[in-house]
Amino acid sequence: MTLTVVACFIFWIIDCCLSVGFPLKSETAILPLWGKICEIFGNRFVAYSVGVLLVLFIAFVNKHISDNEMLIRERTQLPFMFFLLLMSSNPGLQPFTEATVVQLCFVFIIYELFASYQNPEATGTLFNIGVLLGTASLFLPQTLWFLPLVWFGMYKFSSLSLRGFLAVLTGILGVYWLVLTWCVWKHDYSIISSFFSSLGDVGLMSPKTYHIGMAGVVFMALLSFFFINIDAYNNRIRVRDMLAFSLIILMWALIMILLYGSKCDYFLAIVYLPSSVLFAYILETIRGRVRFLLYYFMLALWGLAFLLRIWNY
Repeated sequence: MTLTVVACFIFWIIDCCLSVGFPLKSETAILPLWGKICEIFGNRFVAYSVGVLLVLFIAFVNKHISDNEMLIRERTQLPFMFFLLLMSSNPGLQPFTEATVVQLCFVFIIYELFASYQNPEATGTLFNIGVLLGTASLFLPQTLWFLPLVWFGMYKFSSLSLRGFLAVLTGILGVYWLVLTWCVWKHDYSIISSFFSSLGDVGLMSPKTYHIGMAGVVFMALLSFFFINIDAYNNRIRVRDMLAFSLIILMWALIMILLYGSKCDYFLAIVYLPSSVLFAYILETIRGRVRFLLYYFMLALWGLAFLLRIWNY
C-alpha cells in the first residue's frame, strides 16, 4: 500500500506545482462566506496544505465508519488508501473546493445514519443529519435531492418514524431559517433566488465533463454489486444492509452527475466516500493473484485518469 501513498503525494505535488485549482474561487456556494474563505487562503502552499489535511481527516472518518460497523471482515487500511487515491487523482477537487465542505458533511451524514440502525427513537441523531444536509446544500444546492435517499436509508435501517421524519425536516429547515434571517437583516434575497435557480439548473453531462476515472467508478460499482450478492450469506444482516446502502448512495450520486453534468467533480466527491469502502470490500473478498492484479489495475486506471486531466488542464 506504500505505492498508493507515494502516488497520491506525487499527484498532489504536481497539482501544487501547476497551481491546479488555485487561486481558490467560489463556483457553487450561495453564501458569501465561501468568498471570504477563498481570500484568507491566498497563499498557494497554505491552501494545498489545508486541502491535504482535510482529505486526510475525511479519509480517517470514512475508515472509522468502516471499522466501527465492521463492513470489512478484517481491519485494513484499504478504505483510507483508496479514498486518498480517488481524491488526489481528481485535479478538479484541488486544493479544496465547496465540494470538500459537502464531502465533510456527507461523511458525517453516513456516520449518523449508520448509527441510527434499528433505533427509531434516535431523533437527535436524525436531527443532526438534517442539519448536515441543510449545511451541505448551502455549498452545493443540488445535494438537497439526497433527502429522499436519507428517508429511504432510515426505512431500510428500521429507524424511520414520524418523529424521525420530522427531526430530519426540522434540522434542514433550521439551517434555512438562519439563512432567511440573514437575508431579512441584510435586505438581500439573492441567496434564496440563487438557491432555487441552482436546483433547476439541469444539464445533461457532456463529453467534456466525462473522464476515465468516472468509468472506473462505474465498473467498480458493478463489481461491488456482484460481490455483495454472492457473498451475502457470509455477512451479518447489518453489514449487508450497510454495504447495499453504500452502493445506493454511489449510484444516486452518479445519477446526479448525469442530471447536473457541470457539477461532475462535485458529485464525484460524494461518490468517493462509499466507493473507497466498496473497493476495499472487493479486494478483501477476492483471494489469490487476482486480488493483486485488480489492485494494480485500479492504481494504473486512476493514474491514467489523473494524467489525462492534467494534460487537458
